[in-house]
Amino acid sequence: MIEAATANDLLKLLRSGKIKKSGSVELALKNKRKPRLIIYDVESTKERQALVEAVGQNGIKNKESEFNPVFRARPKNATTTHWVVETSLEARKVLLYRLKDYLVVTRCMKCMKYGHIAKHCKGDERCNKCGGSGHGKEECKETETCATCGPKSECIGKQVACEAYQQALRRLIEGTDYGD
Repeated sequence: MIEAATANDLLKLLRSGKIKKSGSVELALKNKRKPRLIIYDVESTKERQALVEAVGQNGIKNKESEFNPVFRARPKNATTTHWVVETSLEARKVLLYRLKDYLVVTRCMKCMKYGHIAKHCKGDERCNKCGGSGHGKEECKETETCATCGPKSECIGKQVACEAYQQALRRLIEGTDYGD
């Protein structure tokens, strides 16, 4: 299977004589996820459908298909909650003046790499203090280093400085359809 980033790229591939001759190649547009936004401080009592209705009052025409509350992210204050929602490009443009993109890079707490979680990890278990194997953080006697980048990096505890984190964040952004 060959994936193309844009419809224009897909057309170029379809017109290619070599692709036509092979016959066994499948072409498809790369599936990108819809943008996610986070809505802060929504009343905890407000249910999903009430949130969709409220957004419909902000000029979103097809609110059911353009706006999908995915999950709640509860802060410590129990009187409010934060909603993470998936939106169409059009709805994002309407709402973005009051919202912020929800970009959270997942990190595996087993192998300490970005982009997946421990439940789906095929890697070896590593210490999240030093990045070594065979022991956990509680038993670790090494000095703290970035478990992902290694001891020569300067990104200890600073995601902004961590090249592995920045690379995972770029992949997340590139894998999201912002209409570019």
